[in-house]
Amino acid sequence: MKKEKDYLKMGESYLLDNNTIKNYLQYSEEPKQLEELIKELEISFKLVSVERYFDADKEDRIKANIIIKRGGRIINFDYGMSIRDTKIIMSDPIKFNSGGGLIDVGTSKKYFRNYYQAKLFKQNEVKKIKERLLYDVLTCCGMDYNISIDFDDFCSNFGYDNDSIKAKNTWEKSLKQSSKLQKIFNDDDVSCLPS
Repeated sequence: MKKEKDYLKMGESYLLDNNTIKNYLQYSEEPKQLEELIKELEISFKLVSVERYFDADKEDRIKANIIIKRGGRIINFDYGMSIRDTKIIMSDPIKFNSGGGLIDVGTSKKYFRNYYQAKLFKQNEVKKIKERLLYDVLTCCGMDYNISIDFDDFCSNFGYDNDSIKAKNTWEKSLKQSSKLQKIFNDDDVSCLPS
């Protein structure tokens, strides 16, 4: 497993640094409890593919596999990274010649004078992505943990049409995700996760 590298490669596994949660304790209603919970978790991820991950996606994004270990329990699930993060991770500064060029950084294109400037930008942005990923994953876990077992409630909470097959499929996937998360977390844990 890779740690403390300023790049990410498809197919490789990376351990998330639990210390990065200190930057996000302010987003928890129970920061001390979150700090203690993090000590019990080992969270890693692997970049799996680039694809249209969500039904509504119009652009490809990285699909990562997240693995959470706590005590003797282990769960894994797929996670769709943001399109902006995908574009930064997949950008290729090597394409630059001495005349400079543009890199697509998600919401815009950024000009760089040379390869080294582009490479440094990418390294810094990938470092930020990795530091933020623990917060992002834990926030999603908190939301996915509390999925309603009532389909109509689910639709009402998330703005889905309760007469939609896609909505029903999404609800069923969400229930499976919630069931996985309940193997690692309990209600007290979820109450301290960032939101």
